[in-house]
Amino acid sequence: MWLGCPHGCNDGLRTSQGDFLRVKARTILAIIHRIDQDGFAQLLVSHIEECNIQVLIDTLHSVTGFCRSDITG
Repeated sequence: MWLGCPHGCNDGLRTSQGDFLRVKARTILAIIHRIDQDGFAQLLVSHIEECNIQVLIDTLHSVTGFCRSDITG
C-alpha cells in the first residue's frame, strides 16, 4: 500500500489515517533537520543517489502534496 497524495492524485490513502501518517512523516523529518542539519542533508543526498527518480517524486508528493501548491508564478 502506498501513502499517496493527500489531494487524491492516483492511488493512495485519503483518510484520517493517511493524514496522520503524513503529519508524522513531516514531523519526523523536521526533528531530524533540527537535531542534525548536516545529517539530514546527507540523508537526502543518499536517497537521491540510491533511489530512482519516480520513487523520490512519489515520496515527496505524498508527504508534501506539492501538486496543489498555493504558490502562483
